[in-house]
Amino acid sequence: MEGSWVEEKRLFHGSPHAQEIATDGFDRGYAKDSGMFGKGVYFAENSSKSNNYAYGNFSPCKDHTNRQCELCTLCKVALGKVFETTSTVKSCPRGYHSVKALPQRGFLNHVEYIIYNDDQVYPRFLIEYTTTYTAQVVPRPNPQIDPFFRQFLRLKRMMNKPQQNRQNTKGCIIL
Repeated sequence: MEGSWVEEKRLFHGSPHAQEIATDGFDRGYAKDSGMFGKGVYFAENSSKSNNYAYGNFSPCKDHTNRQCELCTLCKVALGKVFETTSTVKSCPRGYHSVKALPQRGFLNHVEYIIYNDDQVYPRFLIEYTTTYTAQVVPRPNPQIDPFFRQFLRLKRMMNKPQQNRQNTKGCIIL
């Protein structure tokens, strides 16, 4: 990418390790290969999408000792030449610098960006926020038919957390 124009975007990244990411930067060595797009770093245009992955911070923060806060990062991401897809890929195709996964019914609800090189991202802001959770009843697909749903159920059992609908997000940016 040296010497050429590079597309950059400000994108959200949710992680229970947002504090460490903001302090030390990204380390793809901690990424799991089990994601839909392989061992990459995942970003979203919508904070609500990244909020799904920030779940799990839940510890009192220094400013709000009476309530639990969540954290996510707003990052400057150098996308370079972007490969757009509506199906899964496990790595960035040759000649491309990032993957843009496009929403499609039964696949994704939000645009996601994936990079496979830690040097392409700079965590610019650490965002601290609280949310109000309400339970939501969701119709369940048949696990015998849908392999993605089987994987989801395994992950859900591992996390041992109920499905929740996050509403009324309020927060502040920590500089």
